[in-house]
Amino acid sequence: MKKSNVLMGLVQLMGAIILGWILWLFIFASIIPEEQEISNFQSGISILLGAVTGVLVLMIIKYNGAHRAQQTARKALSDIKVYEEKSDRLLDKANRVADKYMKHEKKIYTGIEEARNQGKGMVIKIRNGSEFQQAVEKFPELRSNENIQLLLRQIRECENGLAGQKLTYNTCVGNYNVAIHSFPFSIIRNVCGFENMEFYKDSGDGELISDEALGI
Repeated sequence: MKKSNVLMGLVQLMGAIILGWILWLFIFASIIPEEQEISNFQSGISILLGAVTGVLVLMIIKYNGAHRAQQTARKALSDIKVYEEKSDRLLDKANRVADKYMKHEKKIYTGIEEARNQGKGMVIKIRNGSEFQQAVEKFPELRSNENIQLLLRQIRECENGLAGQKLTYNTCVGNYNVAIHSFPFSIIRNVCGFENMEFYKDSGDGELISDEALGI
């Protein structure tokens, strides 16, 4: 794959140089009288200027492409943070709903405590839609409440959006990293200040079903 990228870069570089050479030939042809032919010196200069022009134009195009890829990845990361902040707000509402039932309904308190307590006397905060749904499903009062169901749907939609945005971000990072490591731009990427971007990695596996639930 790397050899293929280098070969493609060489083809693009040679193409840019040839186009630059042809451009300068046209320039010299337009400024030289019709009865006078282009000299060997002018032809050599056109090759030199064409090489410089072609390389410069190609590098500018590559730079702009890398910059666009970088900005796209940064926007995708910003969108992830927006989803995470929204998710935190929704989960805060879910926890306050559960806390309200724990405080005011003794019968519900026992069930929710069992659902949220890991046997160490510590109440575990609801971390995702699955945990909130498990708590809701235990109690008719919560299942029949339209606002609670709306909150649950919003949490699920936010989680799905967040998961999709993480994939989008990783795709953007992959495109950016490929762009800055592609020849010939890879030669000057450090000079231009382009560095690798890290892929998004989940900090936990809270959505995965537990081994205990599967009996393994």
